[in-house]
Amino acid sequence: MKNWTYKKRKTRMTFKAVALSQPLFPPVKRIVLWACHEDRRYVQSLLVHFASCQQTSCFVVWDTTHIPAGSLWQEEIISHLAEAHIVIPLISADFLASPFFAQALPRLLEASYAGSLRILPVILRPCLFQESPLAPLQAANDPSKPLSLLSLGQRELLWVKLIRTILHLSSL
Repeated sequence: MKNWTYKKRKTRMTFKAVALSQPLFPPVKRIVLWACHEDRRYVQSLLVHFASCQQTSCFVVWDTTHIPAGSLWQEEIISHLAEAHIVIPLISADFLASPFFAQALPRLLEASYAGSLRILPVILRPCLFQESPLAPLQAANDPSKPLSLLSLGQRELLWVKLIRTILHLSSL
């Protein structure tokens, strides 16, 4: 039998700075749900779906229920729309009739056409979406089948499809 002897060697550990192809922490995507007061129940329904994946994903969802009392609501909304990476307008006749919609939309469309913003319209109730300035954008649902005309199960499936689209966009 052969005896083995081990010598303790001093090892020096060196670290090299390596450029990462991906950032260590991916940037947070800001998502704005944009709806009129009459459609708040749809916002709440969508927020439930966001809650299930928001903690493990790199996005933050904001909607008008976060505006503190006494704030200048138009300025708050414009500020959040300007910082958004994804805007989800929840479209209804009330939404399209809002003077604020007409005021804020041109900047959003400009950012969308420039590629710095994604607009994902969702048609909630029957309205003139196809005659609106948002018509060139692909809606998350068929404009002839607004959410209000769908069964609860079909609405839930649409929300799931929308969240999956956002998860895909967040990973880009």
